[in-house]
Amino acid sequence: MRILMLSNLYAPEARGGAESIVKLTAEELVRQGHAVTVLTTTAETGEELKETLVEGVTVCRYHPPLPYHILEDAQQPLWCRLLWHARDIWPFGRSGKIVKQIIEQVKPDVILSHNLRGMGMSAVRGVKHSRVRWIHVLHDVQLLVPSGLWWLDRAPLWQRGFVAVPYQWWMRWVMGSPTLVVGPTHFIVDRHKQSGFFFKSEVRILQNPIADLEAIQSYTRHSRTTQKALRLLFVGQLEAHKGLASVLGALQHPFDRPIQLTIIGDGSQLIALEEQSLQTAENVSVTFLGKVSHTTVLARMQEADAFVFPSVAIENCPGVILEANALGLPVIGAEQGGVPELIHPSGLFEPGNVRAIAQAIYDVAQGHVLCVEDFSAVEVGAYVQRLLV
Repeated sequence: MRILMLSNLYAPEARGGAESIVKLTAEELVRQGHAVTVLTTTAETGEELKETLVEGVTVCRYHPPLPYHILEDAQQPLWCRLLWHARDIWPFGRSGKIVKQIIEQVKPDVILSHNLRGMGMSAVRGVKHSRVRWIHVLHDVQLLVPSGLWWLDRAPLWQRGFVAVPYQWWMRWVMGSPTLVVGPTHFIVDRHKQSGFFFKSEVRILQNPIADLEAIQSYTRHSRTTQKALRLLFVGQLEAHKGLASVLGALQHPFDRPIQLTIIGDGSQLIALEEQSLQTAENVSVTFLGKVSHTTVLARMQEADAFVFPSVAIENCPGVILEANALGLPVIGAEQGGVPELIHPSGLFEPGNVRAIAQAIYDVAQGHVLCVEDFSAVEVGAYVQRLLV
């Protein structure tokens, strides 16, 4: 089968979990004998389409006709971001022509789209014009709010009704109804349906797959003991919406047992978080490891007593939680988005609530936070087969 995948980012030009799923899916499709082409963007300027072959996947990159590339959005002033969004959601433009060109070249049997923000939404027009079977995978809320971030501890301009309502109306019209819409949690699908999206589409819930599942299942976690320090682990971007500042705030409270917090990841908040970590209680130690390999992440999960997921922006299906579940590692996480579907209720706390987080840490120390006993990890091969059925 010939498959065309659309994604705003593709490794190595990537940012988070959505791109990991796209890469994992593309490479598995190739392993199963399909011819796969990925159309994505690049930060490199130029008009030409750049084609490379990566792990059997044909990757075509173009520089979108926008004021800047999506990976450069953090350092842009407000006026420039507003212009960027206006041009990105306009359904007529060069991206649509590029999609039509690729469709004519590849002649796909299926078009599989992922996050499209930053490609130019005219790409959707090219897809709809082709009348090819179209599967769209939901990763986040970027069709509901322009930034793709739905904050829970604040109400920025783009989340307010006078911006969000017309934006959603416009995006409903642009997206229309793909043949099939897939989401990894009931939350993400229901949230879009409640906002009027995809009313003519078939909808399917498919939990995201886990990379290197066999390797993960071969790990044996060290047994927990009350004689040692409580070992907590955070893995993620060091950005404000990930909520790590609230965890460090909670660790300023005195605890009867020593606590070791290991932080993996980097981002714009690194220096501020390092400074805040100096204010934690005397028996709390905080270690920043920066970016590390996936093997190191799994090794740290193997050694930890609990995984911490404190995000203060809506999350759909974080891959790190799935990996923690597969390892039998208890998770304490913010009660928002798709998180309650993924972790045991004993580990939930109110997003951004420092006292609630401190209580959750205390509950972990007392052995009151449980693992998800009936968790069933999804292997990528099975995921791909169910996706195409």
